[in-house]
Amino acid sequence: MRYMYYNCYNFSSIDLSIFYPVSNSQKEINMSYLFYNCYKLSSISTNQQILVNDMRFMFFNCSQLEQIYFNFLEINNSTNMSYMFYDCQNLTKIVWGINYNDMSHPSDMRSMFYNCFKITSIILPFYNESLYINMSRMFYNCKQLKSLEFKYDSIYYPTDMQAMFCNCDSLQDLNLENYIITDYVEDMSFLFYNCSRLSSLKIEFSNNLTKNIRGIFLNCKSFTSLNLNSFYTPKVEIMWDMFKGCSGLRTLDLGNFDTSKVTDMESMFEGCSNLTTLSLLNFDTSNVQFMNKMFKDCTGLKNLTFENIKTNSLGKMHQMFYNCKKLEYLNLYSIKEIGQSYEEMFTKASNNFVFCIEENENIPNIFRVLLNITKATRDCSEKCYGVGFKRLNISEKKLCCLYFRYKDNCYDKCPRKTKVINEVNICEDFNCTNKDEYYNYEQNNCTNDISGFYINDSLARTIDKCHEDCSECKGGWTENNTNCSVCADTKPYIYLGNCYKNCTPGCYQGNTDKCKCKCFNTKCELCSEESLEYNLCETCNKNYYPIQMIQKTFKLGKIVITAQ
Repeated sequence: MRYMYYNCYNFSSIDLSIFYPVSNSQKEINMSYLFYNCYKLSSISTNQQILVNDMRFMFFNCSQLEQIYFNFLEINNSTNMSYMFYDCQNLTKIVWGINYNDMSHPSDMRSMFYNCFKITSIILPFYNESLYINMSRMFYNCKQLKSLEFKYDSIYYPTDMQAMFCNCDSLQDLNLENYIITDYVEDMSFLFYNCSRLSSLKIEFSNNLTKNIRGIFLNCKSFTSLNLNSFYTPKVEIMWDMFKGCSGLRTLDLGNFDTSKVTDMESMFEGCSNLTTLSLLNFDTSNVQFMNKMFKDCTGLKNLTFENIKTNSLGKMHQMFYNCKKLEYLNLYSIKEIGQSYEEMFTKASNNFVFCIEENENIPNIFRVLLNITKATRDCSEKCYGVGFKRLNISEKKLCCLYFRYKDNCYDKCPRKTKVINEVNICEDFNCTNKDEYYNYEQNNCTNDISGFYINDSLARTIDKCHEDCSECKGGWTENNTNCSVCADTKPYIYLGNCYKNCTPGCYQGNTDKCKCKCFNTKCELCSEESLEYNLCETCNKNYYPIQMIQKTFKLGKIVITAQ
């Protein structure tokens, strides 16, 4: 019967009773394209039973057909039903009269109800599991469809669900759980596109093979939340327009998303105007090339955490935060410098938000550009840098200090003449009120006990700690000279400001704790430390004799001078 009434567009009614009844033992009948393009057909009648094995395009473009009663059909195993009711624009009712057997199931249902504008309820009565079936565009443009029922615990394993419910804008509740198993689906793009009234959805997204989920919830305006905890996306490459136009969405948990293979996130959340907080902590964007308009017109978005963002493959971020006018906090911690117009990224966005970004010399321009176009301030708290980091905000420059801040500059430790406010790691000028006290920089306090310290500024009255070899010192120490004046017990012998456990070779221990050594001056035998500094002899070489010191006093005008 294939093509039997093909293009018989003037028939208004057809009686199939002229056909002899067939038994199950007889040959199966092919009914594909049977009433193809019979666009004036309004009724079909028969009192016979027909065993059918192919029904694709059977009622294609039967636009005047309103009701179909399948009391004449017995569907055999693996029947193709693709495009079966395609463009049946006035169809309102389908009554199945199928005789079932244990193996009966459709093999292909793509575009089966495409453009069935007026049908409000559909029952799928097939009994057994349907393996590897194409269900793409199956209910495309079923604009008045309100309910979908699965009979006999049917289970479907589709390979393609592209645009399956696209433009079903009357559908409010949809339960696909336990009926649709998504393990083998390769394409889910536009699956619920323009289901503008759909607010309740049950489906198990156990999709291991899916590569394309572009526009899967595009313009689903009635969702306030989506439970996508089971959404498994290890092979997904395209997320373009995924939640675009979901203006009613208030909460969204994407904590289980695997985005390691994704290359395109353009307009992914565009128009999610009621979304206030969004965390994309687990997003791996190392292969993403496009983020254009990703958060465009998210007019209610206040807090966005996207701290693991990687831009090594990224080419475009145009209008990424366009019109995000309520933005309060933005975490793009790991973003790197890219060839991008940052001014355009934030067009019409809030000009007064807190911005978390890594302190990194590779990204010197991003924040500075932001300062020219917004009043953004940098987040220097643990919220941005993590527990254990102490970051301080310099308000004038809007930069962060890792350790200490003093007068809008950053320091590894507080500079001289300042003390630390431990609670906030800010350095401030000290002021010791008692005249006999010194400011101890090492201990950050005022004290009159300066043992083990030296006065580094007599006017500011500050002291610094001597080297550990010293019990007293003359000043600060260097790698070559500890500047000790009295040694500690661990190294008791002193020579030229350094302390030793034993006198160095060429020196001997005198009556004191000082070592006496050979002089640089060949006229001398030995020098003490003090005399060595001025090249004066302690004892003379045997060929020389000590010079007698003569003291003389004389007058110069009214001044009396005594000299040796």
